[in-house]
Amino acid sequence: MKKFLISLSVFLLAAFVTQYVVYTVFKKVLDSKSKFRITRYFRSPKHKYFVLGNSRGVNSINEKYATEKLKLDIINLSFNGMPYQNMAAILTDVNSKNTNAVIFVEISCLNNNEFDNSYSYYSSNSTIIKKQFSGSVYNMFNLLRLDNELFLRNIYYLKKSDNDWVNNYTITQSIIDKIKTDTSFKIAPNKDLFATRLAELQKTCNDHGNRLVYFLAPYYPGYLYKISDYNSVLSYMSENSKTYQFINLNKEKMTDDMFADRLHTNVKGSVLLTTDLVALSK
Repeated sequence: MKKFLISLSVFLLAAFVTQYVVYTVFKKVLDSKSKFRITRYFRSPKHKYFVLGNSRGVNSINEKYATEKLKLDIINLSFNGMPYQNMAAILTDVNSKNTNAVIFVEISCLNNNEFDNSYSYYSSNSTIIKKQFSGSVYNMFNLLRLDNELFLRNIYYLKKSDNDWVNNYTITQSIIDKIKTDTSFKIAPNKDLFATRLAELQKTCNDHGNRLVYFLAPYYPGYLYKISDYNSVLSYMSENSKTYQFINLNKEKMTDDMFADRLHTNVKGSVLLTTDLVALSK
């Protein structure tokens, strides 16, 4: 029995060391070579403009256009389905490494109460993210941090950049017709939580000398009436305009060919929005 326990201990130790080595090697290569947006940020964290949000943040602000045409020092750190807690951790990291930056946050991501373990992939890049996974299995077994989409994205973007990752198609008539039967929804289903999160992010930016600009990316115009709290959210932001800088991009004049679907703009739309958001934020 003693011999078995010794053998088992040696095996477990070897397995633990091996998974750590494999993770470290993969991570070192990807951290230095991948052009995936979040990895690019950790490689070069200082910028003038930052964008954070979910897929609506991804598709409304065109980093490639802003960089090449508007000559802005900007990085769009938005990611599809990014939950609030993960977004807030990245924003805190941005604040810890920058001063006098302008940080744009798309507010529809503030209502997401989920937590995505995929972001454990960046535990070794950020003490703030590492703290989120303290005591979890992802903190103990490094190799588990590679079992997610972010790891695969890093591999995919080894040879190409994702700074032009914006929908490149146009909303179809069938999607437009379906809006009539779509159910209504809310931007901020929990008003108190929405208000708390607005204040949390604002305080973080204020404490580090960075300017936070909240914005609401456009919905397809015919879909706006499905948002039952649209006017109340706008009223709240207006009532607190001395505390929060807010830009409603739904006011922009946009045509059908600027939308990819009900929730997202496409490349053509993102060019207009990127120009206008930067101009309106000044």
